[in-house]
Amino acid sequence: MTTFRSHLRLFATTATCLAITAVLGQTNNIAINRDGAAPNSFAILDVQSTLKGVLIPRMLNTERDLIAAPAQGLTVYVTAPNAEEGFWYYDNAMWNRIMPGAQWGLTGDAGTVPGTLLGQNYLGTSDTQPLIFRTNGVERARVDLQGDFGIGVVNPLERLDLLGAIKQTGTAAGFAAGTIRYTTYNALLPIAPFGGYTYSQHEGNLNGTATGWRKIENDYTEVRGAAYTAAGSPVACGPGTVDLGTQNGTNNTDIVTPWNVITTAAAARYRHQYLFRPNELNVELNQIFNNPAATQGICCGAQISSISFYVSTYTGAKTGAYSLQIKHSSFTSLTGFDDGNDPSNRCATVGIGSPQPNTPGVGWKTFTFATPFVWDCTRGIVIDIKGAAAAAGVAANNTVWVTTGLGFNGSYGTWGTAACGITGACGVQNTASCGGIGGSNIRPVVRFTMANSGVATAPPATISSGDYVHYTGALLAEGGTPPPSPNWSQWNADNVPVGDTYYAYKGPGRISAQSGVYDDQVRLSDHVFDRHFDGKVMPQDAVVHGKQRNFSMEEMAAFTEQQRHLPTMKGRSEWDARGGFSLGDITNQLWVTTETQALYLTQLNKRLDGLSVLSGTGPIDNTQLDAAKTAIAAMGTLTEGEKATLVQGCQSRLTALPTNR
Repeated sequence: MTTFRSHLRLFATTATCLAITAVLGQTNNIAINRDGAAPNSFAILDVQSTLKGVLIPRMLNTERDLIAAPAQGLTVYVTAPNAEEGFWYYDNAMWNRIMPGAQWGLTGDAGTVPGTLLGQNYLGTSDTQPLIFRTNGVERARVDLQGDFGIGVVNPLERLDLLGAIKQTGTAAGFAAGTIRYTTYNALLPIAPFGGYTYSQHEGNLNGTATGWRKIENDYTEVRGAAYTAAGSPVACGPGTVDLGTQNGTNNTDIVTPWNVITTAAAARYRHQYLFRPNELNVELNQIFNNPAATQGICCGAQISSISFYVSTYTGAKTGAYSLQIKHSSFTSLTGFDDGNDPSNRCATVGIGSPQPNTPGVGWKTFTFATPFVWDCTRGIVIDIKGAAAAAGVAANNTVWVTTGLGFNGSYGTWGTAACGITGACGVQNTASCGGIGGSNIRPVVRFTMANSGVATAPPATISSGDYVHYTGALLAEGGTPPPSPNWSQWNADNVPVGDTYYAYKGPGRISAQSGVYDDQVRLSDHVFDRHFDGKVMPQDAVVHGKQRNFSMEEMAAFTEQQRHLPTMKGRSEWDARGGFSLGDITNQLWVTTETQALYLTQLNKRLDGLSVLSGTGPIDNTQLDAAKTAIAAMGTLTEGEKATLVQGCQSRLTALPTNR
């Protein structure tokens, strides 16, 4: 039996070899099957079976990597480690894994099953590798292992990390909170002073409602660590003088000195103007915009009684007509003379033949006005000089202290030219007929002398750096029912009455508050008249002012004598302790003081009327009787019986009995 089986195997092996050899001899390819079918003519190896498969070489990944010079397309199966287990083929000088699953077609796919369960379809990686997108062989985007999507970014740090810009057009389909859209508006507001407007902007929705869209673009500039100048504080006003300009230079040229002589003619006329802008006159503005070291300026309402120029080199007096005018000017620079009329101007004149400068030698030369010139705190100041100086016997111009500034100097004409005449008055000169040599950025140092407490003094400015926001629009602070209520805003254009300017837009740079303004935690309020007429203050003032009462005139007089300030004004000790008062606090004090004094005047008037009644003997009416009673009640030296007798005497003089008694 054993011998028979051995012979049978030998026979089968021999038959198979003979068959294979025959196939190789005819087609140069091999077929392995059970029925002896010829191999496919296009296959070098044709294996057919319905029960078994083909096993290609199995090895570890370390063994695969030891294959020397593997051929392109060489295929192996890696058995370990598990992370690399699977089919690998060699291509482009590297081993590539044959990933399981169906490939996506270049012309689209159908019948896909989305999801995460086994057997469902997806585009991505199934191991710890990112998903990379390339064009032209270059990586353009990737999804990392955390799900962060980077466009132009290899290691994205956020859910979307983008290198480049995003262009967004169109609007949003809904208004879910967090949605961003790009919207173009074109609307017409029907209420004056508003009109039509058109603009586009990016918006983000904050609360998931149709009215929850808010503009994303910033209309302001955030300035970081920028240098700034903070004016010195506090500013105090007192009497004295203010020198505007740095006394560090001298000049005697015709277009600078107020006392010049034209040596090319026997006699000549000249005109100069010097401009001082508001930010030079106001010490705080001067510190911010011009000179941080400045410590002096002019207070609002300053009464300028005289001005002076400092002569540093005296070369002799000039004779002839001379006038000096001081006036307000809205000019910010001088490219020609400011010939505008200011009714509040003041003038100082010198007649023909009088010497100028008015005193010989070096020093301040002063021009005094008959009545002071009062600065309005808003406009600039122009000093206008007209002169007719004889040249004979004068060798040179008087030299003055000078400083950099704004001046228009150099209108000249001969003595006999009527159109250019100067007679010593401050009237406007016809400069167009006088010719001229232009302007100068040098002007004399001018000393202003105040007839009242018009000199502003302050410590030097503080120069530092910090962060601030610069906004070129306006700010409206308001309350009301939030949108979408139709009356959500009192300042909404749809609710502004026609012609009502109270709620109107005031323009850029303005801050408008609907309900109230607080300054250093002080709210502007009024309570004096409320208490006087009905005995109580308004509810919004009750917390702060509910326990206050008005002093009688006698109490006010005693308080003032003892404390040296009005009971309605805070004193010097509190000023010193707090380092000054805020503008809102001072406004409240002045407001209350004004109303209190008005009530005192009313009471005094009633007392005077009462005393007038008491001093007479004729008939009186009810109003006069009430005045007499008020005067009698204030007579602290009388007894109650004496007061009653006086009242009874007044009542007997009534022309008719009052209907309300």
